[in-house]
Amino acid sequence: MAIHSKDRWAIQGPTGSGKTLLLRCLALLDPADSGQVLWNGQTIAKAEVPSFRHSNIYLHQTPSLLEGDVGSNLEAPFAFQQHHQSTYNEERIVAWLTQLGFSTTFLKAESGNLSGGERQVVSLLRALQLSPTILLLDEATVALDENTTLKVESLVNDWVGEEGTSRATVWVSHSEEQLKRVSDESMWLAK
Repeated sequence: MAIHSKDRWAIQGPTGSGKTLLLRCLALLDPADSGQVLWNGQTIAKAEVPSFRHSNIYLHQTPSLLEGDVGSNLEAPFAFQQHHQSTYNEERIVAWLTQLGFSTTFLKAESGNLSGGERQVVSLLRALQLSPTILLLDEATVALDENTTLKVESLVNDWVGEEGTSRATVWVSHSEEQLKRVSDESMWLAK
């Protein structure tokens, strides 16, 4: 599997076929049994892993959030060394929230009171604002209603297609209809 700029990949397969494990291997969160992950045609040295993970973000279907409100959760990544060159842009976050049908008051909502779908939205926005090269989405809309799911898909597609960027996505979903909407390439994993 080779992922290039503007690629929109889908990974399909039955439960237990290794879809999540493949995404985690692509993010260097789990070791691969065979083969290797190359970045720009090169192996990735241990010292380069933090930089690699800044460029390749994995979103789990049940995201973890910090205590505090949504706004503080969105600002939190910028405290980490690998994101020090970036800054929080509330204006962009508000534009994305509006596109998804949320009001700005959502930024003040306490993370402990959010639904599973709202947590997925926060996790997605937290990742998008970091502008990774590859976004690895593992059932990233499974807790959302159909209308919000379609808005998230549109937002991610717009984000990938932004002029002057070299972004790509890899989606895992059990919804074949969703994968048709969000991908141009696909891979099937068998048990």
